[in-house]
Amino acid sequence: MKIKVGPVRLPLSVGGELTYEAREELRLDLEKIGKIEPKPITFEITEKPLEQRFNAIDITPEIIRDFHLRVGEALAGTGAEVAHIDLVIGRKDGPLGAAFVKAKAAPIPGHEPLLAILEPNLTVKPITLIVPTVTITSMRQASLVYGPAQTAVAKAVLDSVADGTIPKEAVEELVIIANVFVHPSAVDRQRVYINNYKAMRHAIRKAIEGRPTIEELMENKERAKHPFKYTP
Repeated sequence: MKIKVGPVRLPLSVGGELTYEAREELRLDLEKIGKIEPKPITFEITEKPLEQRFNAIDITPEIIRDFHLRVGEALAGTGAEVAHIDLVIGRKDGPLGAAFVKAKAAPIPGHEPLLAILEPNLTVKPITLIVPTVTITSMRQASLVYGPAQTAVAKAVLDSVADGTIPKEAVEELVIIANVFVHPSAVDRQRVYINNYKAMRHAIRKAIEGRPTIEELMENKERAKHPFKYTP
């Protein structure tokens, strides 16, 4: 038709599809304005099942069980301030509890783990361990990971408890270990905070809901677009 439509506008990706990051953001916004209403979901974490009002969608299971190990992943943002979170959530008395202790007792140089805190003396619950994905080689790099990224992760964990994604009654039973990616060339501290907050929120929800489902994966296996396939 030879019509000049201009560049693609965010949050649309090439081809006119919403990115996964944009979908998660839209879901949070729809929850805030009441378009997605909470419904009862049963969490089998403690000996007594917990019923929680959860902002569930069609793919959310009615019973969320097996808290030995739940895995979540999310990416947010672009450029040098891009954030990528890989995390695991599980019970303290399971394999994750042992991994938590080992990580703190025997840290790897350049990847020293740190607890997620809002500020000194305010450690979040569930107890969350932040492990840098990229080897830290300078104080500037460390200040970004153990500054805006650390605060963002902590805030995301507490907001996930506040909205019922993580049951408040179970915070003493669970631990979280999160690999946090901060690019060595990142400079915008506020954008590092925003992107890591978004990525952590999305990763927690995916872990709790068991997403992506195998149906999602089969549907997208041929059309998925990895953002770093051609650009490191």
